[in-house]
Amino acid sequence: MSKQCKRLVVAFALLAVCGAEVIAPAPAAAQSVSTLRRRAADANSRLKKTRARLRKIKEQQARAGDELSAAQRQLEMARQRLAKADKHLKEVRQQLEKIKLKLEATRAMLKQHSEAMGARILAQWRAGQPSFLEVVLEATDFQDFANRAYFTRRLAGEDQRMLTELVATKRQEEQQQALLERKEQQAAELVVERKKEEAEVKARTNEVRALVHKLKTDRAMAEQAAAAEQEEYAALSELIRRRTGSGSSYAYSGRWSGSFLKPAAGRISSPFGMRYHPILHVWKMHNGVDIANAAGTTIRAAAKGRVIYTGWRSSWSGNTVIIDHGSGCQTVYCHIRPGGIKCRVGQVVERGQKIAEMGTTGLSTGNHLHFGCKLNGRWVNPMKYKGP
Repeated sequence: MSKQCKRLVVAFALLAVCGAEVIAPAPAAAQSVSTLRRRAADANSRLKKTRARLRKIKEQQARAGDELSAAQRQLEMARQRLAKADKHLKEVRQQLEKIKLKLEATRAMLKQHSEAMGARILAQWRAGQPSFLEVVLEATDFQDFANRAYFTRRLAGEDQRMLTELVATKRQEEQQQALLERKEQQAAELVVERKKEEAEVKARTNEVRALVHKLKTDRAMAEQAAAAEQEEYAALSELIRRRTGSGSSYAYSGRWSGSFLKPAAGRISSPFGMRYHPILHVWKMHNGVDIANAAGTTIRAAAKGRVIYTGWRSSWSGNTVIIDHGSGCQTVYCHIRPGGIKCRVGQVVERGQKIAEMGTTGLSTGNHLHFGCKLNGRWVNPMKYKGP
């Protein structure tokens, strides 16, 4: 199952369990005060549990954030060590190439000099090597004798010295090559080790990053649930207060006509249904339609009914008006601007009558009206009932 599908399942389950932004699951007039109190107690109990879960998630978020920072530092250090190992391996290989070139040159020179020396020896053998007596007898004087003897020894000695030096140089360069080859193997093994280290740290970093993302989503969902439960509890408490107050008259006694007019002029900026929340950045059920327009735009009653709630509803909804239309139908009008509520609780309003002015109070990205409808305890798309 994809992450998006999982989020949809979680969101629907949350709505089914928590009843997000609940007003009343059935016409309030049909419920006793004891039933409302029992539901309020249940909502308050769920709210406490959700808040406790939210505190735990926040603690986990803090720890996960620290873990992610540490993992990211470790990953950066691992990448630096890998880069250093790669650089060292390249340097060793460059040195090895230079030694190989030197060794090839030395071998070529040794071969060339050996061939030249062999040619001289062969030529001397063919011509006959002059004896010491011949050197003495053929000398014209003592100086000539000394020169002949010196150069003979010098030639032989120089050949021997050069061959000795070339052999020593060849042996030294072969030793250097063997040493560098061992270093190359060690450096290559170190690169493999560093790559393995980087992969392990990267995998751990990705795990922690996924945990951080999950906790962020869990927190948003828990906050959403807490807000919904808080709204339900507040709404039920208000219903109890009004039902138990003197002279209270809660529900509209008439019947709903079965259709709504569009409560405000403007474009529908967000329809009814699941959407990616523009502020929370999680998939969330949008249980109404958003109509965007300028601040102060007139909001009208979508149908005839009695006003059962006015005022600040929650940090999500802001200033809100709720109208009961009878037949188990209620409409909600949210994000009303400060001072923009133009009706009162208990007032019967006509279809199209001005009840408020558009604003951006509560959790909102701009001036708009959130228009919702609850029919027999279930949120429905109000635009399905749009009429003249």
